[in-house]
Amino acid sequence: MTTNQLDIRLFTWPDIDALAGLLTAIAGKGQSSVMEVKEHTQRLYRRPGLYPERDCFLAWRGADLVGYLFLIAEEPINRGIIERGAHPQHRGQGIGDELLKAAIAHARAMYYTVIHTNVASDATAPQRLFSSAGFTQVKELWHLRRDSGQPASIEVSEGYQVRVMNTDEVETLTWLQNAAFTGTWGFCPNTPEQVAYSLNDLFPGLLNTSLFLDRNGETVAYCWVRQSSSGDPSYIEMVGVRPDLRGNGLAKVVTGAGIDYLVSKGLTPIGISVLGDNTPAVRTYERLGFQVHERAPWYELKLTSSSYFASSHMATPASTRPRMRSTLNGSPSSNNPSTDTTTKFSAKMGCTAEAGPKLSAL
Repeated sequence: MTTNQLDIRLFTWPDIDALAGLLTAIAGKGQSSVMEVKEHTQRLYRRPGLYPERDCFLAWRGADLVGYLFLIAEEPINRGIIERGAHPQHRGQGIGDELLKAAIAHARAMYYTVIHTNVASDATAPQRLFSSAGFTQVKELWHLRRDSGQPASIEVSEGYQVRVMNTDEVETLTWLQNAAFTGTWGFCPNTPEQVAYSLNDLFPGLLNTSLFLDRNGETVAYCWVRQSSSGDPSYIEMVGVRPDLRGNGLAKVVTGAGIDYLVSKGLTPIGISVLGDNTPAVRTYERLGFQVHERAPWYELKLTSSSYFASSHMATPASTRPRMRSTLNGSPSSNNPSTDTTTKFSAKMGCTAEAGPKLSAL
């Protein structure tokens, strides 16, 4: 698709250098960071369940890559999540509008029922873009931060034990996460393959694990913690409690354990994200010393026949949608889960971290 000398086409792996350069510029980083961004983006785009060659649109002006939009597939819940950005020197030129048209048409062809996107609170231009395209604000994602280097020191009741998960307990973590959040706003169930990749491959060399809370030998709650690749030294990715044990203060206990673990490693301050209307979780985090630093709106477009940019493409049932394997340097990838993003993307997980995958571009 070409509009006003703007060529919109799908990502291919030979585009990775140009994309890394674009993401570096969007993040306001220097050229010395391009290789780091490239390596992280390669790992990110090879995550199980992501299909960049099918779902990532690039906007070219001549030989220059000036914008991108990745419609992250969450096919089990028929949802797409938008991550996007334009080169700082090319903003205000209709790039976002053309990319959004392509993404909405693609979402319709994939039979999605809804598209979501999370926008920084001070990003007024993207907010106007999505509003003009028929999106409405439905939620706020609150980013909180704990600056104190002191432990939380929450008492663990008799019969409970806190420990670091073992490397062979990925299925336990996956089951508990899905049990804790299935049915909550924006949550898409994960597979053990996805969880293992997020734990072991997405952030090599950085601390990335979960604290488990056990009762009588059974894991009943968890707190996923990791060292950040940029910005805050550490982040609490997810906190979850087994549904039948909610209301017993276990979220506070296991979150406190996560804080203490990160503090013991010298990884402070600590960040965490939560939907603003999750009042119990917000109160828990505030009592543990977190303060709200940003309220980023979630926008939603329901794909009905009257939606903006309605597409005439024939929709494809989920059971017959294409499954694409990506290639990297000519070889098959392992392609079949934050908030260190150039454009913040969904905070996945949490008692906390509600809503979809987070793509990080450093």
